[in-house]
Amino acid sequence: MPDYTELTFKKPSELLIPKRPCVCGCGEVFQTRNKTQMFKTGHDTRLKSLLTKVFKGEAPTDQIPRIALENHERIKFLRVNADMAAAMAKGLALL
Repeated sequence: MPDYTELTFKKPSELLIPKRPCVCGCGEVFQTRNKTQMFKTGHDTRLKSLLTKVFKGEAPTDQIPRIALENHERIKFLRVNADMAAAMAKGLALL
């Protein structure tokens, strides 16, 4: 008879939630049911800060994470803030 003492069971809700990489470039993976969420909580500020520094010339454009460059059309705050969108455009020129 098989030994089932080592088995662990997950809730069905845990199995259905997809894991996604955070777009800020931290490399962390998070789970969300929201299909439009691209950042872990608070991590959008990391990317916003970096883009502001790139726009002001305080940071090089090669520091913009590749995952953010690849998903730039889906990042909502780039539609509102022209300075950050310009910094992202500088980074896209490097691709």
